[in-house]
Amino acid sequence: MIDIIINGQSAVIDNIEDIGIVSRFPNVSAFENEQASELEINVDTITVRLETKDQIIAWKDSYGAMVGIPTIIKQGTLSLDYYVDLTEGAIYSDHYVTCKLKKRKGADNFFGVAKGTTFELLAAQGLIFPTVNIPYVIVPDNQVELGVTLSISIFVMTQTVLNEAQILEALIAEAFAAVGGASAALAAAAIAKTSIQAIKVVALGFALEKLLTSLKELIFPSIRDFKGATVKSLISTYCASKGYTFQSSLLDSLPDISVLPVPLIKGKKSIFKFTQNQLKDSFTKGYPTSSDGIISTVGGLLNAMETTFNARVKVRNGVVELERRDFWKTQTAVQIAGYFTDQDTRTNRHILNTDEAFIRQYIHYQNDPQDTHTSDNFDYSVTEKGASNVNQIAPDLNLLKGLQDKAIPFAQGIAKTEFTFIEKTALALFKLIDDVLGTNTSVNIEKRKGVLQISQQFYSVPKLLIQTNGRQPSDYLSKIGAPALAANYHAIDYIENNSYSIHEMPAKMNLDEFEQMVYQEIVNVDGSNVELLEISYNLYDKRAELIFKKPNDWAIGKITTFEVN
Repeated sequence: MIDIIINGQSAVIDNIEDIGIVSRFPNVSAFENEQASELEINVDTITVRLETKDQIIAWKDSYGAMVGIPTIIKQGTLSLDYYVDLTEGAIYSDHYVTCKLKKRKGADNFFGVAKGTTFELLAAQGLIFPTVNIPYVIVPDNQVELGVTLSISIFVMTQTVLNEAQILEALIAEAFAAVGGASAALAAAAIAKTSIQAIKVVALGFALEKLLTSLKELIFPSIRDFKGATVKSLISTYCASKGYTFQSSLLDSLPDISVLPVPLIKGKKSIFKFTQNQLKDSFTKGYPTSSDGIISTVGGLLNAMETTFNARVKVRNGVVELERRDFWKTQTAVQIAGYFTDQDTRTNRHILNTDEAFIRQYIHYQNDPQDTHTSDNFDYSVTEKGASNVNQIAPDLNLLKGLQDKAIPFAQGIAKTEFTFIEKTALALFKLIDDVLGTNTSVNIEKRKGVLQISQQFYSVPKLLIQTNGRQPSDYLSKIGAPALAANYHAIDYIENNSYSIHEMPAKMNLDEFEQMVYQEIVNVDGSNVELLEISYNLYDKRAELIFKKPNDWAIGKITTFEVN
């Protein structure tokens, strides 16, 4: 007999005999499909009477309707933690209360809260997110044009300084001659003219030095820092604050993958009042804000990771997992006997997953119109695959259709990997200047390799990058470039790698067998491992209904996926 215990007391419930247990594992994001659930009861609404009704009303009067009532659902050894939710249309009558039941630390609660929770809200509530410094340099897209303009100005200024220095030299000679033989008045006038000319030369020298400094900053910009955060630290910090544990072998394999939010200027003077050398690293908070679009919420960031890495988020028993969507297929399968899928006719039937086939797969990062470096990396920011039937009968009989559009909501963080033409050209000049000023420009510019480069201080799309000790590794694009994402994470979607048949099947089993099956998600039916899509269990007649995907070669050798240039 199933027992529902609300706040420590067995409940009197009208529809208790209708209650069973169901788990659904749709092969889509739980943020896009509200039906995802694991080991939950098959009803979400209960009607309670007598002392249970009074107990719920007393709770509401004491704690308010916005605090859930702890509930335990027990059947044999099975114990599920739930809560009574009075926030969704609870009905209060003289004789009964109708209300919702929700699973504690379950998928629906986790996803519902994460979708609406921003990182800014969490920070305002006192949650501290670990941040990392992300060095960057500004390399404007019109660097050559500005460099030429400055170079011409420097040339003209240098000529002016030399000309004025020659005049000063002549005036000094004239002053010495005047002091030696002329009247005191003429000598004083000569000295005054010499002093004025000297001041003029010094001023021009300072102006020339400033132009040289500007040119140096333009060509070899200073390294500054933004604040960002690793993806794992953002998610795990949030999960811990809500009582969940976060684990992800996917992110463990990319421990330094980081998010760089867009810069902020709230409370600061207009960006047009800054000179480049006055820009500081205080423009980002480290965690995403409302300026960062969909990743401003925890749910948005998790959904972005699902899109980027073809991953799924699962929540069970207070543990949040983020893994590539086929990760759980490696589990050890529980074995069960097969039954006819159609018991009435004692025959088997199935359908094919033809709806998962597509003619085009498009994986792409965002171009940032305010950072031209993101559009100057086309080979790694976009990849496209096409599919076609191996057997071509007639064009109108080719039934492949559909687009799988993987729009990654980040711009790539582009690393500075080599010197530009103007840098190489200018280096010889600054080596000469280094000899005069005692500086070491050539060593300093080597430090820029691997650092993030942006075309201006303020950009509009948050960036995804690999941040290792202030640099992106030389192979970062082989890990998170669009072609690498396609090969390592999205190729499993090609229909020739993903062809299944879908079956519905009844099965007799006890509660222990059902529990074990649900938590593993993979079962073995008559020697074949199959992937559960849904399983429901009737607690009274010990009967389960399974919907599962079974490997089927219907697309192998008949459809091929190819690179689209």
